[in-house]
Amino acid sequence: MEYTDVLIIGGGFGGLTAAGLLSRAGKSVTLLEASNEWGGSAGKFRRGDYIYPVGATLGLGFQEPHGLHYRVFNHLGIPQPEKTLLTTVMDVHSAGFSIRVHADMDTHIQHLCRVFPEISDRIQDFYRLVAKTGDIFLSLLKKAPVMPPKTWRDWKSLLASADGRAAALVPYYRKTVTQVLGQFQLDKHYGFMQYINGQLLDSMQASADEAAALLGLYGLAIYHQGSHYMKGGLYRSAESLAAAVKTNGGQAVKRRTIEKIYRNNGRWEAVDKRGRLFAAQDLVLNVPVQALPSLMSDADFTAMGGKWQKRSRTSIWSAFSMYGTLTEAPADTPLFQQIMWGPENAFEKEHMFVSLSEEKDTLRAPGRERTFTVSTHTSPERWKNKASYDEQKQQTLEELKQILLAQTGWSGALTSLLPGAPHAWEHYIHRPDGMVGGFPQTSRYALFNSLSHRTNLPGLWMCGDSVFPGGSTMAVTMSGIHVYESITGSRFYKEEQI
Repeated sequence: MEYTDVLIIGGGFGGLTAAGLLSRAGKSVTLLEASNEWGGSAGKFRRGDYIYPVGATLGLGFQEPHGLHYRVFNHLGIPQPEKTLLTTVMDVHSAGFSIRVHADMDTHIQHLCRVFPEISDRIQDFYRLVAKTGDIFLSLLKKAPVMPPKTWRDWKSLLASADGRAAALVPYYRKTVTQVLGQFQLDKHYGFMQYINGQLLDSMQASADEAAALLGLYGLAIYHQGSHYMKGGLYRSAESLAAAVKTNGGQAVKRRTIEKIYRNNGRWEAVDKRGRLFAAQDLVLNVPVQALPSLMSDADFTAMGGKWQKRSRTSIWSAFSMYGTLTEAPADTPLFQQIMWGPENAFEKEHMFVSLSEEKDTLRAPGRERTFTVSTHTSPERWKNKASYDEQKQQTLEELKQILLAQTGWSGALTSLLPGAPHAWEHYIHRPDGMVGGFPQTSRYALFNSLSHRTNLPGLWMCGDSVFPGGSTMAVTMSGIHVYESITGSRFYKEEQI
């Protein structure tokens, strides 16, 4: 049996952040990852000379000095990852418009007004609120407050994080983004709503009709607070965090699949599929809540309480992905694109996100070749029929390929294309039913209604996209910070000031 102060299961950004901070604080830490790669949904896979990011690709939270990733790397004393600050975040295409999302907020607003001149005054008014919300949230996040607050310390932290401006956002707490847009008479404009929905689906996993207004407004602002192309991919940041764990005396081990966890005489024990036993005073689960019923004993899972049990039965979005290689691409090709279509190509949420490697990023592809990742939302229920799974996978690949090539004109340069259907996500990064991205940021699941990193069982903690603040590498990093603070009694932002 291997005993450690803290055992962490799952090497996504949440688990890696918790492991890095805890090991630096002097805790003995063992981090176990079931797959071959660090980073979880922001990891990578290799085919010959080519590397493909499996999911998350756009670098948010790496800006100096307030970006959360930047702060964690700085705190751990490890080099900041190689990256390029984007002046154009992405291009957005639909049948009715093409929009260039400029990193500079004022430039972006001016561009939107040119695309939709008939509603330009209302767009300016709405985006003033977006910018204001983004500034307030950025200030709040500096102190990484815990939600939902469960202790006096949590409440104290939350109140201390808020400044006087936060009171102006209170009227929007129970609203959806669509309701806020209605105040500006923008909710009936089809083209503008299509654009907003695409942005929110990628950042909040919810449309404007569903997304909680406060988080949705922040989701529209976040692209303008520092968006980066990450050289090689986000997986390199994950590998740096794993290396930091080892530098600080911890263990970080891949290909260790934990099959069961249980309490025994006041400590937590875990057994992997080869029968190896691990024990710790504190156990951190960087896994989806949907994985808990099979991982925990019936008694322990019952003790988690009704909220955790209900969420474990809640189905969320899965992803269908495509991974491709190009001989080359025009120099002005945007690195990130959103492509939207109408019901004539009725594939669920009617949009895809495309990320292309930077020219001469030889960490991704040799010479002038480029690799790309495409992802779109899909329901896990759509893929339950095993008899039709392979046929459906090929049909979906072909449908999305035609949409992609029609918009990008990459037909002549495309040399390979691989599908990534939900079962691949389940097999390679151990996401139940291939579900990724966390719960949609709706009033039902967000803020005070989110799951906490604290569980109802002593010494058991959660991080990752199932708990506050949700999906994205930046959000799960914050959940890792919360775990670190709860185990050590330290405050991350105060230590930064030392």
